[in-house]
Amino acid sequence: MSEPTIDAFLGRTLGPYRIESLVGQGNRASVYRASSDGQEVAIRVFDRDLSADPDFAERFRAQGTALAGVRHPHLLANSRYAQAGGHAYIVRPYVDGRTLRDLLGAPLPVDEALQLLRPVAAALDFVHGRGLAHGDVKPGNILLPPGDGATLLADLGVAQLLPRGNSLLKAATGRYYGTPEYLSPEQVHGLPLDGRTDSYALAVILYEALVGRPPFRAEGTADTPRTVAARHSTAPPPKPGALNPALGPGVEAALLRGLDKDPERRFASCAALLDALDGARDRTLPVVGMSVARPVAMPRTAPLEPVVTPDTPPAVPVQDAEPAPAEDLAVRHARELQALTETYEARLAGNVEALRDRDATIETLTDELTVARARSVRLAAQVAELELLLRDQEILAARVRELKMALAQAQRDAEGGQAAPSEGPPAARIVIVEPERCGLPPEAGFAVPPGDSVGRHPESTIYINDHFVSARHAQLAWGPSGWLLTDLGTTNGTYVNGQRISGSVSIASGDILRFGRVQASFI
Repeated sequence: MSEPTIDAFLGRTLGPYRIESLVGQGNRASVYRASSDGQEVAIRVFDRDLSADPDFAERFRAQGTALAGVRHPHLLANSRYAQAGGHAYIVRPYVDGRTLRDLLGAPLPVDEALQLLRPVAAALDFVHGRGLAHGDVKPGNILLPPGDGATLLADLGVAQLLPRGNSLLKAATGRYYGTPEYLSPEQVHGLPLDGRTDSYALAVILYEALVGRPPFRAEGTADTPRTVAARHSTAPPPKPGALNPALGPGVEAALLRGLDKDPERRFASCAALLDALDGARDRTLPVVGMSVARPVAMPRTAPLEPVVTPDTPPAVPVQDAEPAPAEDLAVRHARELQALTETYEARLAGNVEALRDRDATIETLTDELTVARARSVRLAAQVAELELLLRDQEILAARVRELKMALAQAQRDAEGGQAAPSEGPPAARIVIVEPERCGLPPEAGFAVPPGDSVGRHPESTIYINDHFVSARHAQLAWGPSGWLLTDLGTTNGTYVNGQRISGSVSIASGDILRFGRVQASFI
């Protein structure tokens, strides 16, 4: 793929926007800070190959229409979907500040994590209530504006624009989409997205905020995006309490339920996930020396009502009025986790076998395609060779006719000395093929007297009204050796049996003539 370097965009204009600086870069798009009429914006520019894909273009158009009216106080809405210079791009307001990524790396107190992410949960539940999903919830898409601004969620719908499919297979080819640390199990397998996918990603972020690291990440140089993504569907997450002993069993249980690999067993809404953590924090041990204070105290945003559908079970509080002992919770969770692990291992084994069969099929089809391509190349060479032979055959046939006529004349001269005076040329006609293109009636034909002129000039004996025919295109004459056709130096050429002529050539009944693009039969 031939793509401009990152610096090649800087200082250029894209539509009405002047690119100022690079903000971030992904697998198939880059985000720039730009300006137009004194207003700063952020522009996500997709690469040229993806922008030219018809399926992407259709999704891009449909999404611009679907998201036009989606507005929420904590959602950074896109303001424009457009194309320029062969690149599709999305415009949104530019927010100068940090992202949640800048605060992560060490455990945060539960109160602070809830204050930071409750606005995000409200925005997600709002989106889910309209039948939409974000699909790429991650710390880099959660913006922390300076001053008293509330947390904002960015890049709604961008994930749905990218090519769909199994993330493990895409990661194997280096063309994975999304951030492996925050993919849900259903995203890993390329299944349709809904609100439960976003709820899982939000649980991953909460886990990282309270523990100091995401549940699944690259642990060494041997780990690839594919292996990290696969763990979301096959491996149990490390227990949060083992990594941060300050977390109580209620918080741990809520996080693990949010990370359940079965979407049906997660919380019914993002607000329900945060409410469960909020209710469990009273039994969380105090955090000593782990607070990472945010410079702005975040207001608590009232959660939206959970989005409940007939197929969605109601949210179940993590703790009852009389909380179960921590040991019982741990034993129950271990038993459930073991059963789920066995189920996913069996499913994974079946998937591995299916993938192995698919790989073998792909290899067989690739071999067959290689053979077919080689055969196609050979056939194309044979067709080209036959076309040359046919052209040579036509030239030779015309030459044979000329020689026969010359031989006949020589025999007459040898037998009688001087040839008898000619009584005149035999009757001949030119019949135009597709006469309606030239404004002529069907089966239009012209008698051919000696000295006939062919052309677009009104005084031409054979008048052909076509822009590809010159005013004085050709001339027909009768000579000692028979009929002669002469090209009068035209731009679009005169042809006999497919061969362009230069000067005069002999023609006979049955020859196919062409003046420019107008074809005729000589009879």
